Amino acid sequence: FVSSWRDEESDDCFVTLHYRAHVDSQDSWKENAKTILRRLELTKLSGRSKGRLFFVCNNQNRDYIQDTVYMHLSESRCRPSLMNSGGGAVPVQYRKPETAFFHPNARAMLSALQWMVERVQLIVEKSQPARGYSLLEMYCGCGAHTVALAKTGLLKSIVAVELDQRLVDSCIINCHINRCHVEDCGDQNVQRQATPVRVFAGDAGEWARKSLRANKPKEEWCNLEAYHILLVDPPRMGLEEQVCKMAVEGTFQHILYVSCGRHALKRDLSILKPHFDVADCLLMDLFPRTDAVESLVHLTRR
Repeated sequence: FVSSWRDEESDDCFVTLHYRAHVDSQDSWKENAKTILRRLELTKLSGRSKGRLFFVCNNQNRDYIQDTVYMHLSESRCRPSLMNSGGGAVPVQYRKPETAFFHPNARAMLSALQWMVERVQLIVEKSQPARGYSLLEMYCGCGAHTVALAKTGLLKSIVAVELDQRLVDSCIINCHINRCHVEDCGDQNVQRQATPVRVFAGDAGEWARKSLRANKPKEEWCNLEAYHILLVDPPRMGLEEQVCKMAVEGTFQHILYVSCGRHALKRDLSILKPHFDVADCLLMDLFPRTDAVESLVHLTRR
């Protein structure tokens, strides 16, 4: 199943039932499914059997989860939350694909987002003289980090890269919804101008390899010298070798590493440590009563 980060009656919950056996009557299945949908207050209930998909839904048929995170911004700190308590927060709206991965733990996601924005705030504040920072994000997913960082207006530009086309499409849609896609950069948000975001489909390792090979890139977003911060949130297997090489040979002064695979993180840090120091880190219980943890590490170039 997939659900909204919030736990309100109006929020989304999609459930899919997988059957090993053949479902004889879809009409009968749908009648029973409607009862379950109503009793459990689901948004959508799907069934998969022998390559077939059938479903019932409440009010409207869509293939994405709708969610909102509220960014409470101040000069000193950022506090993301799922409720706009007290008003005045900057809303970040998301559409998350039903069939693609996104962060399942709301508390861990909010804690990671707060840590991430606060680290970027600190980086920008310590910049002497003050200058605009650009960020390259690899493995951006549906833009959960991308859009929230863009809405703070702290950065000059963001380039986001993702392999899964479903998530690429979702990230682009989320950028447009929040008026932070590069095509919307002329629009004024309610509280501040958002950072323009470019989103690209591509493999992180291949992107890194091509960027390292390009001597005189035609576009600024291809030029590793244009970036000051590297944000990575790889799958459990960690960073590809070429991404580590790009981090070392590029002009990145800061790396924000979000890891759900602690063994891969240890391996990658051993590659990066001759060139970077650990400035800060955060460890979170990703799935209670399991050994899964999420590690966040801020690295600064020596």
